[in-house]
Amino acid sequence: MPSGLALRDGLIFAADNATSVVFAVDRDGNVRDFVQIIAFVPSGGLMGIAFDAEGRLYMVDAIRNRVLRMSPR
Repeated sequence: MPSGLALRDGLIFAADNATSVVFAVDRDGNVRDFVQIIAFVPSGGLMGIAFDAEGRLYMVDAIRNRVLRMSPR
């Protein structure tokens, strides 16, 4: 259940509402990386994602009414 898309560094980042996973996919459709955030956002809560200029990922948790930030590694 896709719930958000964002572009960064030539990758498409897709949020999955059902599993609370954010996937990084290349232009050929290959999953390059993923992060499972179910410990922070319950299933059904992940509603949107966006990046800022410094590469931090912001995620909306609609169940707990909050925005989470993840910094690049």
